[in-house]
Amino acid sequence: MQKLVTDPKTKKYARRVINVIAHAAAECRSVDLLDALHTQLKRPRAESHRVLVEGALEALLFHPAVAALTQERLWQWSYRGDRAAFPSLAALCGGRLGHEYTFVALARLRHLIIRAEIPEHRRAVATALRKLARDPELRQPILEKVVAWARDKPLAGLIMLLDARCDDMVADQFVNDASGNKVAFDRLVEAWDLLTASDDQNEIADLTAGWSVQRDQGRLQPLTLAEVWEPIVRKVMSGSPEASFIGAMTPDTRADTLQFAMSRSITMRFNGYRDAPSEPR
Repeated sequence: MQKLVTDPKTKKYARRVINVIAHAAAECRSVDLLDALHTQLKRPRAESHRVLVEGALEALLFHPAVAALTQERLWQWSYRGDRAAFPSLAALCGGRLGHEYTFVALARLRHLIIRAEIPEHRRAVATALRKLARDPELRQPILEKVVAWARDKPLAGLIMLLDARCDDMVADQFVNDASGNKVAFDRLVEAWDLLTASDDQNEIADLTAGWSVQRDQGRLQPLTLAEVWEPIVRKVMSGSPEASFIGAMTPDTRADTLQFAMSRSITMRFNGYRDAPSEPR
């Protein structure tokens, strides 16, 4: 198969070769032939016919005779297969399978999320996850499932889903959902509560910055976002012995003081003076 789809004399027939292999896999319910198709996805020279193989496998995921077997192999490939095939496996999970059998696809995406190591693979998996979440009927079930994953760690899936620094972000849609639905609101609050308790605060800071930029550009509803973040800010403040001092300020004074203190603290940390005293004015 590899020779036929790469040899200059025969590669123009790659579609026919791949379709014959897929047809034989379905007729014989052959694990070996399914694995042969998967092998094509991870070969360095597979780019020219990768889409053809993905299309063949997607058809087999719904073939009456071999759908269950193909879905089981997809789980195996995601769980312990070669990472080189991750972009294609993510695309399969984010395609028809994800829309028709969402939780089957998510079970496989979870393994891809956990095992994705290089930026290219993380982007591919994140794109598939957000693609599914753009469907209004799937968005909240997906958030619920990804939040459940985050409770048990790691948070990678939640970070991928809520990333607002990409063109296909769904952060605005999650905020819109939260503005008119108490369950969606509570779910988004829990998501951010889990994120802000993460050990990797640099990554969470990037995520927060992305949402803040989108809010400043008018893409996120400011009031709803403030309501989502308020419980977390309150928890941070209430955990400090100085909370009563801050709480006793008038709203305008508190806002100005906190803004000045935050900007000053960030400037000092940026310049390497984490504990430096403020200069006299």
